[in-house]
Amino acid sequence: MQRERCGPRAIVCEWGLAHLVAGQALGGPARSRQGAEIARIERRIPFREIDHANPGIAGEPKVTCIPIAADAIGELTAAAVSERADLVVCGPEVALCAGLGDAMRAAGLSFFGPSKGAAEIEGSKAFAKRLMSNAGVATAAFGVFDEVSAAEAFIDAQRGNVVIKADGLAAGKGVVVADDKAQAKAAVRRMLSEGAFGAAGARVVIE
Repeated sequence: MQRERCGPRAIVCEWGLAHLVAGQALGGPARSRQGAEIARIERRIPFREIDHANPGIAGEPKVTCIPIAADAIGELTAAAVSERADLVVCGPEVALCAGLGDAMRAAGLSFFGPSKGAAEIEGSKAFAKRLMSNAGVATAAFGVFDEVSAAEAFIDAQRGNVVIKADGLAAGKGVVVADDKAQAKAAVRRMLSEGAFGAAGARVVIE
């Protein structure tokens, strides 16, 4: 028996951007709240939140929370197919960098967000800096390092203070604005030698 449809449906992964379609959110509570507000205003729009059991929206009309991790690409794609989404909108970098867009498009779904390759501009600060430098986009001078000694030599060669950044995704925690060279070197050692951010900090960008 054919399933009856009430109107266009979309999965909104974290961002509440699908104003005229049904929503399903993957990611942060604040942004998924936006999608829930759309569902409240546009009463015909059911809304699904994926990944977070967000108590701030769980009680809203037409809102259902679905616990799927942001990097569970197969499960996310299956959920979108099951919901027969007309549009998938994604915000979390971890999902984009893991290839959610590629998987959704391969499944025949319309997807708002970059491919895995294009998402590297979010997933790697070194990639982003080199891209800007090659394209002539104004950006701070920088160096990319995976060895402590080379990073420390670069720090010593700078006239002023520097900023140390873990190359990969570190949930907003992988940046140290150093007050002096000693603090900068300590940050480099924490990332490269001590693994403070795991694989995300196995390479650092110094600006």
